[in-house]
Amino acid sequence: MAQHFLASAKLRDLTFHDIKVMSEVDACWFFAEMRWGSREAQTCPACGEIAPHYFRKHRLQWRCRSCEHCFSVTSGTVFDRRHMKLTEMLFGLLEYVHAAKGVSALQLSQKLGVQVKTAAMFLGKLRELLVVNADRSPLSGTIQVDGGHFGGKPRKARKRVKISAAEVQNRIAGKRSRRARTGSNAYLNAKKRLNRRVVFVLRELGPTRAAVRTIVGVAKSENESDALALIHRYVVARSVIMSDENGAYTKLSVNYTHKTVQHAVEYATDDGVQDNQAESYYSRLRRMEYGTTHRITPTYLMDYAQEMAWREDTRRCTTREKIGGLVRMWGPHGLSRWWRGYSQGVRRGFEILLPDLFKLEDGVLG
Repeated sequence: MAQHFLASAKLRDLTFHDIKVMSEVDACWFFAEMRWGSREAQTCPACGEIAPHYFRKHRLQWRCRSCEHCFSVTSGTVFDRRHMKLTEMLFGLLEYVHAAKGVSALQLSQKLGVQVKTAAMFLGKLRELLVVNADRSPLSGTIQVDGGHFGGKPRKARKRVKISAAEVQNRIAGKRSRRARTGSNAYLNAKKRLNRRVVFVLRELGPTRAAVRTIVGVAKSENESDALALIHRYVVARSVIMSDENGAYTKLSVNYTHKTVQHAVEYATDDGVQDNQAESYYSRLRRMEYGTTHRITPTYLMDYAQEMAWREDTRRCTTREKIGGLVRMWGPHGLSRWWRGYSQGVRRGFEILLPDLFKLEDGVLG
């Protein structure tokens, strides 16, 4: 029997022991190689000069040969003006990429010995990188589509009162019960349900029928308008789309080859129509919600959804490949849009629904 990739030595190409023996200078050169592709040349963020600039070892900075601007490996990135040591950041990245269900800010703060707010900002900036720099080029071939509900969970009453047989018959007959709703949290639960959102997922299948790329979006309900807007934007026409029997997808047959599976009857049809790859994504996202964060607010639901999409798409990448992919996003992204000034009380203040996601793709959303 072939060895699973996650159990192979190929995956473990960077470990905690490797980082433990690194100095700050070693970590600096590690990040430099990841960000700029080599240790021989660096890119000055001020003038764009690519050259072997003068390295100032005691300051962990380079001085540009052209404009004499001093810069570090995090200058002009989401981690500009950082307070964490480079070795702490590398430990944090290693913990982040190793966590299949994500990592909480509290747990990360305990492992790194930093404040919870510092760990929360570190994780938030990584998710910002993933949301803004995700590959959302149109999918093609065979795509599985689904929508999953997250957030807005009702709270059960403190007391459970069994209803009588007469009340059961009244409910069957459609009559309203006159019994007082003892212990119900109807008003509070109605407010909580306002926070319920739907995460749409599009997953492109590869030659082995496993998903190779994932695109996600958040909407307030699993409706036809949002579903068609997402699919028409991110799926090439005449592709094969598999979904369940939800009415939001009934008009897909106009532009696509649409196949459905009736989940009330079966998980997959005899000819192989199913959306199990979409369900696999939801399984990972729910494990993160139940086991790591325990709560997802609408404001940051898109951030968490995109993080789990990234984890699904990089599940066969080595540790260095995952960290390298994150670090290479630093330069093109620039300064943090949503987490600068967080310690001073500045908050993003808005959730990213599908219209906002489209604006972000078009460069309109800040």
